[in-house]
Amino acid sequence: LIKTQNKTPSLAGFLSDQAELKNSLFVGVCETWLSPDIVDAEVCQGIPGYSILRADRVSRQGGGVALYLSDSLSGDVIANFNNGVCQALVVMIHQINTCVCVCYRPPDTRLSEFSDMLQCVDAALSTLPNTTPNIALMGDMNFPRSSIQWQTSDEGNLFPLVANHRVEETSDGKQNRLQAQRLVEFAAKNCLLQVVEGVTHGVECLDLIWTNNCDMVSSYERENFSQISDHRLVTANTT
Repeated sequence: LIKTQNKTPSLAGFLSDQAELKNSLFVGVCETWLSPDIVDAEVCQGIPGYSILRADRVSRQGGGVALYLSDSLSGDVIANFNNGVCQALVVMIHQINTCVCVCYRPPDTRLSEFSDMLQCVDAALSTLPNTTPNIALMGDMNFPRSSIQWQTSDEGNLFPLVANHRVEETSDGKQNRLQAQRLVEFAAKNCLLQVVEGVTHGVECLDLIWTNNCDMVSSYERENFSQISDHRLVTANTT
């Protein structure tokens, strides 16, 4: 999981090197800044062995999410969401029985805008077979510590603390803590646990990975590549 900052060709080389080094099944990217006039071939040329699936932001510059998928796998897009603010992509990968979701929520998101994205992803997850596949949901959610904090339970799992989430915070509809509470409720409904602890940007933990099968994630890494992004690269190592 990486949030892009440098839009130069060096980014493709970086992603290619990291994907090869880590033997990645898939790579989630936030803030792709891609638009419909950029074809897939342009952003796959420097990353051999991978295809790309995208949810572009089309009404204003920036934003967007993408999933680079190993050519050894194939994915069916079951949801592609863009409301001009948030973006989400939900892909079912049959060979590994895993549903992958990549989401981006910018800092200026309002409650209604974030709720729309969560509803779309929730509806997509509800279409999964009764024998629920693995779920991996990842993305830059931009919730600072003032909105949500992560602590470790006695069982070793991370649990969220959202304080004063019912309090009206602003008059512009943002209500960040209430948005954080909606995210927690969505995760609980879909039996998702968050696995990333520690800073991923500055002093904040903004880039998250959720799964309904913690046994699938043996460990994770947060690596700093400041020449590429001011967010850390987050890698989940799978069993």
